[in-house]
Amino acid sequence: ILLVTGYPTDRTIPCELHVNANLIGYPYRYPTEIEDALPEDIGCDISGIIGEGVAATCMNGNWMGSLSHLEGSYGYWFKTSSDISLTFNGCDENCAGLTRSIKPTKLEGYEYKQSTKQAFYFIEDIENIEIGDWILSFNGDEVIGARQWTGSIIDVPAMGDDGSDFTKGYIKS
Repeated sequence: ILLVTGYPTDRTIPCELHVNANLIGYPYRYPTEIEDALPEDIGCDISGIIGEGVAATCMNGNWMGSLSHLEGSYGYWFKTSSDISLTFNGCDENCAGLTRSIKPTKLEGYEYKQSTKQAFYFIEDIENIEIGDWILSFNGDEVIGARQWTGSIIDVPAMGDDGSDFTKGYIKS
């Protein structure tokens, strides 16, 4: 049992992001849609956000991918092309219209392990695909990622070999 005590993060202090990837946490308790969690005027200054097995990319001011919400106690890689300062929006209690984040569905028989080395391919359209169909990524015969088609741009993960026993046979750089 690990007991941790402390004080809540001061949410008025801006988070300083530097060019390229920044590993940060979301400071609010309840999940918040990416569009609502980020400042209104941010546009696509943040080009992408990567979580554990999920990702989102900003295209023309809209967020696309399987990552739809930010939530406390998770870390995210925020990708930027310049240094920016941001203050998150969110709520800790008495949240009107509280939403829960939706975790991507898994395809039975095509499971894969989370890797510390992961990539995402954003797919806009596939000929003859139907909503509910699955897109799988493989390394040889090894499943290294899967995502269900939702009818709009979606990210498909490709897990890499990070040297652990769990990711043996996964793709290498």
